[in-house]
Amino acid sequence: MIRYFQQRPELLFVVKAFLLVVLLKTLQNILYLWWFTILLCAPVFLFFLLQIVSIHQNKSFLEILVDNLTFIPAPYLEWDDKYQTVPWVTYTLIGINVFVFYLVMPSLSDQVLDNLAFVPADITFINTLISQLTNLFLHADGWHLWGNMAFLWAMGTVLEKRVGSGWLLGLYLAVGFASNLLFVFAGLLIYGELVPSIGASGAISGLMGIFAVRCYFKTIIFPFPVLGLFSYIFPLNLKIRMNSLVVIGLFFWADMSLGIGQLLGTNTDNIAYGAHIGGLLTGVLLTKDMGLTKDAIQEKRLDTARSALGGKEWLDQDIGEESVREYLQRDEKDVEAILLLARKVSHYRLPDEGRDLYQRAILILLQSDLDQAVTIFKEYFDKYQQPLEPELQIRLAVLIEKGGNLDFATRCLEMLINNGELSPELQDKCLFHCSRLCKKMGLDEASEMYSARQRDH
Repeated sequence: MIRYFQQRPELLFVVKAFLLVVLLKTLQNILYLWWFTILLCAPVFLFFLLQIVSIHQNKSFLEILVDNLTFIPAPYLEWDDKYQTVPWVTYTLIGINVFVFYLVMPSLSDQVLDNLAFVPADITFINTLISQLTNLFLHADGWHLWGNMAFLWAMGTVLEKRVGSGWLLGLYLAVGFASNLLFVFAGLLIYGELVPSIGASGAISGLMGIFAVRCYFKTIIFPFPVLGLFSYIFPLNLKIRMNSLVVIGLFFWADMSLGIGQLLGTNTDNIAYGAHIGGLLTGVLLTKDMGLTKDAIQEKRLDTARSALGGKEWLDQDIGEESVREYLQRDEKDVEAILLLARKVSHYRLPDEGRDLYQRAILILLQSDLDQAVTIFKEYFDKYQQPLEPELQIRLAVLIEKGGNLDFATRCLEMLINNGELSPELQDKCLFHCSRLCKKMGLDEASEMYSARQRDH
């Protein structure tokens, strides 16, 4: 069994998340009767907890407060700086929902609203098609709206940066339509009739399903009201860091148990649990068909490498090196991964592999970010004190000169000249540029020396 999971680390990750969901739900049932007491005592408990963390991490109490408290009341991803594109579709969807709720719905009659829900009150072919879309932008009250928008913001902004704006919009509508149909089916099972529904929760549950596959390894900050009952006045929250798969698993468990309660008649609330369940499962299936699992595994490898090689004590650096090597087998032009490996292998010694990795990263950066290419070359130069490929280093010297660092540009060319492996043509080129650079710096004697060497050569 151990060997089976060692060969399937991603499956082991999912199993651990599932077991944690079971444990948390068990604890929830045990602690339910003490929930009011926990909220009341939360501020005192928090104070002593953060004092202990402060001593353990050798940080001031204020630093610990900043690291572990937030005013953001909605769940959000802990760290997501790899992708910098603006998630316009997510922001637009939130804007449309808010606009419709506050400016459109108050001006519509109940009859019109009933025909914009799915299933519409007056069932026609056109009504049915239109209401599939319109019901996704209608909400019963402010809590319904802002609860949905919080999760749309938390999930949509992350997913849009990974699957693209067009794909996110298409997936949002697809899972929304699917959740509508599945809720109609659930309504027929539970009530024996067509039950209308409104709200974006089915579509957002679908995004949660996509998130569960594409970002299963990510950490979500889940706000906990640390001031207990006083949090309703001053919304200060403790950052509870949980794996996203666990968070989504807890919501799915709740939807399943409450949905079954509706089916058995023990739960009589009006929440569309069938839409939630249908949307989430549809999202999982769609993501599987799109092949985003491989992209998720790749990103997890890079995250693991970044954490391990960045010095987190609980992760072995060898694990980070193994992860980044696996990552580069599929994405050999990712500069961040190349540099992570280059810095790892050249940390204590200076092997040729590190030199080759730095050179690969610089060549890629020269196609997109010249300033960053020069910065990485300086890092390599200070560490190795060895030349790169002659034509590449000459090109970098020209860029360094344009940046105003004439002395460093001259040293780069001198290193090539002294290395003694240049062709006669490149030797003349380096001597010429050294003479010119020395002249620009006012070093006339050095300039003449390089000119003389060029003539003798």
